[in-house]
Amino acid sequence: MEVEKVKLYQDGSIWEEIIPNLSGRRIQEEETVREALSTFTASGEEGARDASDLSLYSLRPYHHVKLYVVGPDIDIGQEIEFPAGMEVIHRHVSEEMSTAVYVVQRQVRPEWTTVQDFNTTDYHLIVVFYERNSGLLFICSSLRTDGLYDHIANEYAEDDLRFRIRGPSMKRLNKVLLDLDGIRFFNIGMRKSVLGDNSEAYRTIAGSNADEAIDQSAGRSFRRGHWYGSAISDGESVTIGLSSAAKLWSNKNTQIPGLIEWCKELAHKITSERIPRTYGGLDLLSTGEDLTSIPVQVIFVDWHEDAYKQPVTARYTNNAGHTATTQLLDLDLQLVYGDTNERQVAFIISDSELRYYATFSLDTDRFIHARPDNDREVIVDEPNGTLEDYLNTFLPVFFTADLEASRVVHSFRQSRRMRLHSI
Repeated sequence: MEVEKVKLYQDGSIWEEIIPNLSGRRIQEEETVREALSTFTASGEEGARDASDLSLYSLRPYHHVKLYVVGPDIDIGQEIEFPAGMEVIHRHVSEEMSTAVYVVQRQVRPEWTTVQDFNTTDYHLIVVFYERNSGLLFICSSLRTDGLYDHIANEYAEDDLRFRIRGPSMKRLNKVLLDLDGIRFFNIGMRKSVLGDNSEAYRTIAGSNADEAIDQSAGRSFRRGHWYGSAISDGESVTIGLSSAAKLWSNKNTQIPGLIEWCKELAHKITSERIPRTYGGLDLLSTGEDLTSIPVQVIFVDWHEDAYKQPVTARYTNNAGHTATTQLLDLDLQLVYGDTNERQVAFIISDSELRYYATFSLDTDRFIHARPDNDREVIVDEPNGTLEDYLNTFLPVFFTADLEASRVVHSFRQSRRMRLHSI
């Protein structure tokens, strides 16, 4: 039997000591939460509602964050603009906690109709925490769209880093496994790392001990993708998940100070130079190494695994002037060898009517740019989301002549230099 995670019937348990300690711990936790929340001040931002009717004490965000490396000296208190259609109705900022809390509303219309009568209003909680020592920006949002995450991060980024910031590399992200005992993985994703018959780009394993299904042959053919599992941390049972899109999550809801403490713990691990070991099959899957330039002899390009995990719809104007809709995977993705060199990788996305040229480079403000002479724009899923935006969020995987795969990440170091990550 457990009360407050303390085993009452464990050998040697002394109830007359345990019960008062439980009460004292609860009081201490309550005081800590209220003290932290008292550091937040309501915004005087024009258009935001009076915050007197909103208690931060009542908010319990889910522990799901996306990380960005933004460097030093970010002003968490600066006013930012949200995408069109989203209105800030509450804003609280704590310079002491280095955190901004937003409640936003937006008008939503069901996808199955164009009639405005069915429009509804929904509300979302967004918590932005900046960990100054590591230069990491954590964004927790109840609306989990990559376009929103990127927009918020770029609003906070310095002008010379806008549209260039990225999450930590997979090698860094996997350091969140440090100091965990009894790790059990329930779901593991593996990314194909060698160029073969191209029949399988991503493999997912699920089960009570999923990592036991990974052997040496899988370690030679695949690299680490996402994973989710449970473990023991400081004597308490926890859950932890990670995706290659620099997202981390734990299956719990807490008050805002609890979320901040969790983010601080993650930042401390990610900045560590120690190497985590799970002593299981996951250790056979490489996380890759950082490279500083484009490898020679890039010979093949493939879609990011996200395109294979969920349907992505693209729209463009066809030769007849009508809107053409197609699945992203129905479009051909090929390298343009004549324009590929040590400075850039050129590729084309096409079908019977579409010719969409783009280049990847480490030297531009964004990793991927659509070529200026493209004769039409391509929109992907989200309203006003361009194919160029999608490709910069879900970067393609490039294969070299030695059959190794490479994908792009932002270097964790504060050098502000973009790096290529070998997977």
